[in-house]
Amino acid sequence: MPQKMMDGGIGGHDLSAFTCDEVAFLLSTFASHDPSMDDTDEEEDGGLIHGRGIYVHVAAPLINLDDDLPSSTSDSEDLAHRPLLKAPSSTLAPRSPPHDDTTSYRCVHSDCTEAIKWPRGLCRNHGGVAKCIVRDCVRGPQTGGACINHGGGRRCKIGGCHRSVQTRGLCKTHGGGVRCGQDGCANSSQGGGFCRRHGGGKRCLAPGCAKGVQRHGYCAVHGQAKACLTVGCRRSNRGKRYCDAHRRQEKDDADDERGQ
Repeated sequence: MPQKMMDGGIGGHDLSAFTCDEVAFLLSTFASHDPSMDDTDEEEDGGLIHGRGIYVHVAAPLINLDDDLPSSTSDSEDLAHRPLLKAPSSTLAPRSPPHDDTTSYRCVHSDCTEAIKWPRGLCRNHGGVAKCIVRDCVRGPQTGGACINHGGGRRCKIGGCHRSVQTRGLCKTHGGGVRCGQDGCANSSQGGGFCRRHGGGKRCLAPGCAKGVQRHGYCAVHGQAKACLTVGCRRSNRGKRYCDAHRRQEKDDADDERGQ
């Protein structure tokens, strides 16, 4: 049990009412306090020692913990009104430890040392965002650091398929993603809850044409789309030089090469 402080004082103040632990706290507090930062000098006024955010009541005595605990209600109420020691939260609360940044990548902007979590480019303050780890690729990264086109993210769970997952662990080809709302149709939804065949997706802007849009708001016929580059194929170029069928085939071949 803490013992009561013997007769003595600090700066003319009687501290005999405090326990040893309480006096030790006061000494450590005032020892670490910089008087030059105070707006006014310390002074005694009505039993309070004034300092920068620190006050200690020295007038009313505290109980001696070696004595018996109070047995009556009046004694308990008297103890409840005894003065308490108080210190500012800045003295008691520990400071947050400094951030230990082990990231080895830095922003490439001139005179900027901001750490970035991606291996190249700018920090967010200079307009940078995370990018695919493949050089010159500006797509956003997925799991593994690469974009979906370069093998990032989860792959379809069907054996031998390297396409990216849409839903339920499957790619669109194997049933992943939103399906067409037409009864009996298993095609993927292109927009509006239906596949292109059943009215999903955008329609051609040419008057009276209900075909799906290929590019620039028009179907292949009205948009003068280029032909697929595959020899013997008469389908229209859907982007990246090939029709849908040969574009998927080219992508699958590339995925197979990466998976080997």
